[in-house]
Amino acid sequence: MPYKRQLGITIKNKPKISSKRKTQTKLVRDQTQNEAELQKAVVSKLRSYNGLFIIYNDPVSPALKYITNPQARMGFIQYSKNRGWEKGSSDLVIIWHGKPTFLELKFDTTKHKGKLSEEQINYRKRVEYFGYDWQCWRTMDDCVTWLNKQLEEFEK
Repeated sequence: MPYKRQLGITIKNKPKISSKRKTQTKLVRDQTQNEAELQKAVVSKLRSYNGLFIIYNDPVSPALKYITNPQARMGFIQYSKNRGWEKGSSDLVIIWHGKPTFLELKFDTTKHKGKLSEEQINYRKRVEYFGYDWQCWRTMDDCVTWLNKQLEEFEK
């Protein structure tokens, strides 16, 4: 029998959410070596829940590191700004039961701690001012903690 969510979206199989699932979400931080791998691991973990989360990522920031020509880079930035992108926006937006969580990923190394830029701080303030959830995750443990909290609320 299909599982129906409040918005009328039908998912063929009811998601299996149980306390056993919590032990399966545990990942060791040393599996990610940089911010890009952390983001890939987070997205992979969220997608493993068979469509329960809607994930939107910022496609502009990662693309910028591949554009070395200064004119092409500025042209791409201006094109992206005209289409709504802004500097400092979150790496991911996760939507769970109609509630968005704006997510910034930072990776800490022994040499430096990933710091938020001034634009990211201002973006966070705007998001929180309007009452939305904004988070900064530095490890997969942060992801697992958030995920377990969401799933516990769902089970209530």
